[in-house]
This record gives sequence, C-alpha cells and structure tokens, in this order.
Amino acid sequence: MEVSPAEDLMREHGVLKRILLVYGEAVRRLDASEDLPPKALADAAGVIRSFIEDYHGKLEEDYLFPRFKKANKLVDLVDVLIQQHRAGRQLTDITLRLATAQAIKSPDDRRALSESMRLFVRMFNPHEAREDTVLFPAFRGIVSANEYGALGEDFEKREHELFGKDGFEEIVGRVAAGQPITAIENLDGYLELGTLYAGGSHYALRVQGDSMIDAGIWDGDYAIVREQPSVDNGEIGVAILDGDATVKRIRRTGGYVDLIPANERYQPRRVDLSVTDFRIGGKVVGVHRVLR
Repeated sequence: MEVSPAEDLMREHGVLKRILLVYGEAVRRLDASEDLPPKALADAAGVIRSFIEDYHGKLEEDYLFPRFKKANKLVDLVDVLIQQHRAGRQLTDITLRLATAQAIKSPDDRRALSESMRLFVRMFNPHEAREDTVLFPAFRGIVSANEYGALGEDFEKREHELFGKDGFEEIVGRVAAGQPITAIENLDGYLELGTLYAGGSHYALRVQGDSMIDAGIWDGDYAIVREQPSVDNGEIGVAILDGDATVKRIRRTGGYVDLIPANERYQPRRVDLSVTDFRIGGKVVGVHRVLR
C-alpha cells in the first residue's frame, strides 16, 4: 500500500514519540537517583540522531520547508521549526556525550544529562504536534498532485538507501531494544495486561532468540516481567548487563551470577560482578504469544 508524504512523516513521528517516552522515564530515574542503563539510553539518542534528525528532519528541511516559504504559507511556523531542529541537534550532542556509565556516576553530568533530555521533550512534544496538525495537512495544498506523489517515492527511496530494505521497520525494532528503560511500552503497541498480573509493577519484554525454548519461551514472545530487584536462585528473570537485557534462569554463587539457558544448544554464562554492571530487571511471571 502506497503511503503519502504526509502520512509517512506522521508515521515517523511515532518513533519520535516513543523516544520521548524513553527520555521522560530516563529523566525521572536520574532525578530520583535510580539505576539507569546507559547503553539503552545511548541507543535511543542514536536513533534520534540517525533517524529523526539526519533523516526525518532533513526531509523536512530539504523538501517541505522550502516549498512553504516559496508559497509564502506558514512562514512563521516554519522558521520556528527550523530553529527547533538546530536546538534539538545541540541537545542530542549533549545526550550522546553523557549517556555513558562513567558520566552517569557524576552528579554534575547526571544533572546535565537530565536537563538535555528534559528540554528536548519539552520542545519536541509541541513540535511534532504542530507539524502533524498544521504543517503536514497544509502541505498537500501547496504542491501539485504529481509532485505530491513523486515526493512519496523520493522519501521511500531515501529511507531504503539509508536504512536498508526494511527501513522504518528496522528502526522500530531498534527502538524496541530500549525496553529496559521504557518498561511496558513497546513499538508494536501496548500490551494490555488487565487483571491477570495484578499486584506490583509489570512490563513486557520482547524475547529475541531461542535460548529459553525448553522453558516455553520462544523467539518473538513477550515475557511478562514483574519488576523486583532480585529473584530466587533458579528462577527465570531479566538480567541486565551493561544496559543489555536477557531472559535466563539466574543463580548466584559468591561474587558471580550464572545465567542459565533452557536450551541444550547453549552453555551457561558466568558473570563476574566485580567487573560487570549487573542488575535484575525483574522476575518472568508469564509469556504472551501472538499467533500468526
């Protein structure tokens, strides 16, 4: 199905909105002096830089903004949006520079990191709303039907050149890797847990790989995780190592943690707690599977 230029840009705003949720939760954790996986945050900021700023923003700057100025339509709004693009890139520079394990340990750097994301969220929530409700709907009226259709093809071609044949879908998958920060939120939508998992805070983590198939957890499943700081030896939980999350049976032995797969093709992994940033992201209490 063909997607119009305006629809394509609005769809890409979905990625921006999800990253803004990541930033909001990261700000909350930083301000509350809670644990924050730096790699997941750096990955999220990397998507902002590569997809939102260097691709999506450049499409607007190269194809939309000049046409609005030529038509003398919404010029004041376009000028504000251009200024916000520039300011956003400066904030992303700060976020990328400080989204490291070392910087997060510094009180001054934590404050600067929190402020960079806070300002970005404050600026781009109304930014994308004004584009979706004012700029993009007006775009169809300032170009011909032929030009409008050709731009849709140009957008798709550039997307594939920069991000491969899967384009947008690949970026969606990359943002989903930020789930240790965003908890239940995921790029395929929201999982409604209802009353099945009452009591405590829960989130859904999409599983990649077949290392837990003998425990009934398959590639592509959503592990339902109850947030808690520890699990009993032998229980299945989410282990977060240097910002990366993995689902395994967890067993502590002295200064080590063994991550035990449920597939004989894989060997247990021993983690030295003295050299690895390790924490428990919660206990797996259920599995959600989409049948296709």
